[in-house]
Amino acid sequence: MKAINPKIIFLILSFSIGLIDCVKANIRIDSTDNIKYYTFNKLTVSHDGRWSSVTRDYDSPLKDTLLIFDSHGINNPVFKIAELNGFRTFLDDNTFFITGSGKAKLIDLTSQMIKEFDKVKEAGVLNEKKEFFILGSDRKLSVYDYKGILQQEFFGINRIITDKVNLLFGVSEELKDNDRKMISDKAKINTIIYRLSSKKAKELFRTVNKIRNVRLTEYGSYLTVLEEETNESKIILSIFNHKIGETKSFTIGHINTFLKCDLSEFDKGEALWIDVYEKKSEENTLPEIWYGNDGDLKAKRYGYRTERKFFILSKNNENLTAIKDSKYPMFAPINNMDWVLAFNPRVNFKYSTRVPLPNLYLYNVKAKTSELIFENALETVVSPDGKHIVSYNGKDKKWYLWDVFLRKTIQIEYSKLRKPVFNSLGNVIYFESNDGFWKYNLKNNKLNVIKGSENQITSLITDNRQQTFNSEYHIYSKRLGDDNYIIEMKDDNNRTSFLVGSDSKSNIPVYGISNKVDEIQTSQDQKVLYSVEENFNLVPHVNKYIKSKNTKEIIDSGNVADKEVKRIRQDIVKFKNREGVQLKGVLYYPLDFNERLKYPMVVQIYQTKSSDANKYFYKVDHVGFDLRSLLKKGYFVYMPDIIYSNTGAGQSALHCVNAALDAILDNRNIDKTKIGLTGHSMGGYETNFIATHSNRFATYISGSAHSDLIRNYFSYNYSTDIPQIWRIETGQYEMGVTFAEDKERYFKNSPIHYVDQVNAPILLWAGKKDENVPWDQTMEFFMGLKRFDKDVIALFYKDGDHSFYETPKNNDDITKRSLEWWDYFLKDKRDIEWINVQIKKDAW
Repeated sequence: MKAINPKIIFLILSFSIGLIDCVKANIRIDSTDNIKYYTFNKLTVSHDGRWSSVTRDYDSPLKDTLLIFDSHGINNPVFKIAELNGFRTFLDDNTFFITGSGKAKLIDLTSQMIKEFDKVKEAGVLNEKKEFFILGSDRKLSVYDYKGILQQEFFGINRIITDKVNLLFGVSEELKDNDRKMISDKAKINTIIYRLSSKKAKELFRTVNKIRNVRLTEYGSYLTVLEEETNESKIILSIFNHKIGETKSFTIGHINTFLKCDLSEFDKGEALWIDVYEKKSEENTLPEIWYGNDGDLKAKRYGYRTERKFFILSKNNENLTAIKDSKYPMFAPINNMDWVLAFNPRVNFKYSTRVPLPNLYLYNVKAKTSELIFENALETVVSPDGKHIVSYNGKDKKWYLWDVFLRKTIQIEYSKLRKPVFNSLGNVIYFESNDGFWKYNLKNNKLNVIKGSENQITSLITDNRQQTFNSEYHIYSKRLGDDNYIIEMKDDNNRTSFLVGSDSKSNIPVYGISNKVDEIQTSQDQKVLYSVEENFNLVPHVNKYIKSKNTKEIIDSGNVADKEVKRIRQDIVKFKNREGVQLKGVLYYPLDFNERLKYPMVVQIYQTKSSDANKYFYKVDHVGFDLRSLLKKGYFVYMPDIIYSNTGAGQSALHCVNAALDAILDNRNIDKTKIGLTGHSMGGYETNFIATHSNRFATYISGSAHSDLIRNYFSYNYSTDIPQIWRIETGQYEMGVTFAEDKERYFKNSPIHYVDQVNAPILLWAGKKDENVPWDQTMEFFMGLKRFDKDVIALFYKDGDHSFYETPKNNDDITKRSLEWWDYFLKDKRDIEWINVQIKKDAW
């Protein structure tokens, strides 16, 4: 054993073969003890606002329970329904419909009568027709009115296509007569599509070809079928305009090269945009050839490039109109038959941004002419009438508006706007921001903040109608479903309020609270609001607000069994970074805090944390970190904000954390000699860097973290399928300059260059299937610490990804080990064998 350094141990964990002897089997972390913890989700409200429903969300979906409340009653909830966690809705003011686990229930809320359905394969609602449907495992489709009275039955249906409004189509699959005895892949299947919206099923389509998909376009104007014609290796697209009873079919690709087809209706349903994806295989060469001017490196991984073909189909045209031009490989519609957007995004793309910032040209489909309208487009939104386009320039950080008919560009004067959405008429653009909710009037080109939202961080929470014209380059058409909207507003102290308004009515602020609002729903007239709220010392609960009275009523108090949550104490600590920016830290006190005692403290970091100050923590909310258990075990927990400056991500993190610690120096209950620092992913990088530059911590835990910023900068991310350059320059690390422009900044912000300066024990961990932060970055840091004789243990999880979402047993293990690590170094509990192997001098 002399060859082994007694200060180093390197643990490789593999759950497929069992852990090493010092690890107990069947580890399960349960910080909840015997309490059945839950939150609420899937809030739903009846049209008149009397009834509401919500799901109790436990850790196990099998325990989830639906609750229905009557705001006119006193014995709530009026219904508790377990094991049905699927689609649910209020059919009218007094009827509720829910599905799940092969069952469905229709509930008359006033009489409390329940009609049950078994062997349910699929179910849904036709809102305009006031009907619901049940497709059984016996292939029988039954259509009922809202009272549960049978209206129609159809047989031999395998699956349903619907717009959820009034259109219902059935897909039937049958073996051909001469193939009924054949059990093989070669058996021919007849696929028949019926329209089922009338008393009699009407056959629309029949084929023996393999169906790739059947779908309705966004607004229900077209039913489309994509099939494989194997004899000729063709992909055929059939388009049914069911409003006029017309069918058109086109060959759009070859079976061997076809990838997918996106369709979007535009110009108020008068036309269909067709976007065909095909693969062009890379030439197999020895060696592989990589070119410096290649703007599509993803193709090297997958062995092919994706090429696109674009078409327009209008109602009045029997043939597809191909949109192609040698100058522009990419196009997108703008809700206008005569014009499209054209661009060439990947010419010599340098990957300094996550996606290319293309210059967008307005392209005349008939004349095949173009003119530049936007440069460096990061996000582009088209009005519903195709008359206006708004785009954000990713380099100069400004919004620009293009008037299609006046042929002019207008700069929108306020640059800090985000997420534009048009109203239903297309004459107003709404913007969110951190400084209010803004309205841009397209008639007079005036921008004004909505009254009541000033100086608030705003989010539009009303559903909007979005069409995705090009997801990769963020080109959309967005509009409100109607002219009503609800805006969530937050101030600097996380206090939440809401603004309910419309184009034609005044805006009415609705209550201000310090709680975190998880969901909000309203009655149809928006006079009654329901919300799910929580706080750090308050379990999630359901509230009802009456707008006109501005009154609040608790509908469900939540998990009253969680009594300890009320004992959680928190301080908001204010401090400034080196640049004088005001920041905050959230300081949690030990659960059984005694002001006469001193306690150790764990500092958790990951960029900005104060936005979670009013979050309810009840389980392991972040991989390897269990706040509730730490508080119960007698730790302070401190979560300070970190923002980056031009000194670099690591240096900025160090300065912010030092300032945050300075701000609590006068807290005599914190043992300044027993402070630990931890972080995961970006927080792990920050932890690594601080560990190489600080003497204020007794120990560290770092998970899934980069250690070498320069190597990271010049590497490829197999999770996002793009090089890491953008992430360092303009993305998460916010370095702001290229490596060539400031090599010293990159060098000074790489923890590995200072690994010899770590002066406290450190626990490292990573998943060996992590493609976001390669596990060998953790191995590199471990090797540096080992070389310079530091106390380090590294845990590598054989089947672990970046955050252990797919492997909860790994999360259980690292959470347990983290708690043991803190106890060992911050509470001097030295009877932990797997740590002693490293720390005790005679362990080997």
